[in-house]
Amino acid sequence: MKSNTKTKSGTEPLRFVKVGDTSLAVIPESEKKNPPAAVGAVIMAAMIALSLIAGPARWLIPERSRVSKAFYDGSKVSDGVSINDDLVRLSDSAYNMAALAEQTLGDGGNVGEVKRLAYELNEDGTISAKFADYTELKYASSRLYSEISEQTGLSETQSRLIKQCYSDIQSRALTIENNEYNGLAEKYNGRLTRFPASIAGWLFGLKEAELFK
Repeated sequence: MKSNTKTKSGTEPLRFVKVGDTSLAVIPESEKKNPPAAVGAVIMAAMIALSLIAGPARWLIPERSRVSKAFYDGSKVSDGVSINDDLVRLSDSAYNMAALAEQTLGDGGNVGEVKRLAYELNEDGTISAKFADYTELKYASSRLYSEISEQTGLSETQSRLIKQCYSDIQSRALTIENNEYNGLAEKYNGRLTRFPASIAGWLFGLKEAELFK
């Protein structure tokens, strides 16, 4: 007859049941209710790991959103002082200057180049692509302004409007180059690469912010 009494250590002895020609061990009830210490340690380690990841995740996601908003909407909520806003206005001024110059120079050469780059600057979606267009547009606008300034057939109104457009291009470029976006993006990227934020970033699919350079 099989015994169901506990051993001296307080654990129940293994019982076996017959299934066909095979004997299977039955896990004692005490073992079911009290998992081994190793299992508890694994559970505890998992909880600690989750807490380490959850901490950075709480600020990583809002911070990434803040960096993105700084480029498109401004460092403060929709204050209109952003690189993207200045790029739109700069491209408008460049296009207008080209349109005024076209009346004297025609639509080729620097006039066509400035128009093309102004259009691409507004159409390109990535920050790095916008930077490339912006850099080219600045130089193309300077070449066009030098060329049109040498013309003697300009009316007083044409000359004044062209100067206003070029002055706005230079002013916008200065504002863009002193914008705080790159500083915010670099700070975020630096924090993202450090542990445990790097693990949280990987789990949530967070990438480094593009720099405007």
